Amino acid sequence: MASVQGPDAKQAFQDVSREHKEITRNLEQLNATSREIDEALQHVQTRLASATEEVSKLKLNASIKLISNQEAFEASVEQQTELLSYSEASDMIATAFKSACTSKFADPAFLEKLGDQNLGDRPEYCTVIWGIESAEWRVHDPRDNTEVTFAMLLEDVCRYWALDIESVAITDKSGALWPLDGFVWDETSTTDDATVWVTRLPKPKVRL
Repeated sequence: MASVQGPDAKQAFQDVSREHKEITRNLEQLNATSREIDEALQHVQTRLASATEEVSKLKLNASIKLISNQEAFEASVEQQTELLSYSEASDMIATAFKSACTSKFADPAFLEKLGDQNLGDRPEYCTVIWGIESAEWRVHDPRDNTEVTFAMLLEDVCRYWALDIESVAITDKSGALWPLDGFVWDETSTTDDATVWVTRLPKPKVRL
């Protein structure tokens, strides 16, 4: 079989190396874009939750005010035996609620406050290195109480790189194995950077 030697072999190696760097760069850009989209979606969800909570409070206050006014009215006309129908009361509540919402959302200060809601802590990511490849996993997010163990991370890593989970392990930079039941962020956040390595386990010797 013919083989590539000399300058051609060197050029081929450089081409492959250049392509690999370009692919790695593209993967990093995709990971960064994915994180930005995730944070943007979380921001929208937080703002929506805040608006929903505020609207619920407005509705409750409108209902309480309506009931209070109704009780005062009934006390002043105690001799009147005719009661409001459900339809009439429902229309009154809906009108009061609509009026309160219109007034609140027309207030620039309220809208500014709603837009400035604090998103809380940002999610934390762990860099996983496998050979010359690397990827990032979200391992801790206080916004939704996400906590990822090394066992969960190992399963994701094996699916991502199509590895046999029985033949690999997650280690630190010195090669020490991380405990599978430990939480990734709790263990790695105290190091210089949250980076772990995927390492093949040594094959057991077969005794004849």
